[in-house]
Amino acid sequence: MTGQARQPWTQHHRERDRIVSNGSQAQPEAQSLGAETGRRRFGAEAIAAVVVFVATIAQAPAVPVYDAATYWAGSVGLVHGRDVYIDGLMSLRGVLTSVLYVPAALATRVLGEANGGMAVLVENGLLIALVGAVLLPRMLRVWGPVTPWMVSLSAGLTWLLVARLAPYPLTDLWGAVLIVAAIVLLQRRTAVGLASAGLVAGIALNIRPAYLAAALLTLVVILLRERLAGLWFAAGAAFALLPQSIVNLAHGAGWKPWPPGTATLLQLQSASASYIVRYDTAAYGLPRDPQQSFCSATMAQTVGDHPPASTGELAGTFLQHLPQ
Repeated sequence: MTGQARQPWTQHHRERDRIVSNGSQAQPEAQSLGAETGRRRFGAEAIAAVVVFVATIAQAPAVPVYDAATYWAGSVGLVHGRDVYIDGLMSLRGVLTSVLYVPAALATRVLGEANGGMAVLVENGLLIALVGAVLLPRMLRVWGPVTPWMVSLSAGLTWLLVARLAPYPLTDLWGAVLIVAAIVLLQRRTAVGLASAGLVAGIALNIRPAYLAAALLTLVVILLRERLAGLWFAAGAAFALLPQSIVNLAHGAGWKPWPPGTATLLQLQSASASYIVRYDTAAYGLPRDPQQSFCSATMAQTVGDHPPASTGELAGTFLQHLPQ
């Protein structure tokens, strides 16, 4: 009986030892496979980034006009020690808009200001390569592993959609890239990750106020999901907006974290949006105005001399006059 009783017990331990042994052998294999997958993904990202960058800078550089000229003047003024508040129109623009193209502006100190267009093209080319080959695939990895074909597809579509913006020192591209970067950072779900995401989102909000609704919605979702830890996101965003408050105070415009002329700009944009259906900035050359607007004659006649003065009034105007 004793020998019969010990036999199942011995077989049980042998089976357990075999499973433990197999698991110990499988762990290095899994680590090796993960490292190999990481190397393949990194290789795909590097190749895609180089291809997108080269394809982007193959365009001809451009001379910035109107909004683009203002942003560029702010960065150049910051590098060359000029009055950035005047050159960059800081009364209407976020203070960080003058920082965006500082790398390109620094290059003009060596290459000369005549080569500023090429410097902007190179900087934006690097930015497009980064978002298309690295940031977007990593944002999408929440739905599955990042494969080389996914990296290639993301990079190709990004180039197709935004490469034509590369010659111009605008904030549109930077704002979109910063929002994607904030989403990638949120995947970490740590205090550092949340604070970093808030910092990046705050910068995006300063340069592109149109992201206000998206930023507030993100904050609400984070607070509901992470509870008090979500305050790290709010702290990061507040820190990003601090330079705007400091500049405002220095120019006697109060402590508010947005440009002092925001209300005036919002009123102007609300009025224009009520009847303008398309707006282009085209380099026609002097003396032709680069601002070209295409209007709805019916809506222009409807709003007349009393156009909406706020976002709420604009929404009400559209609802009241549908389907005009």
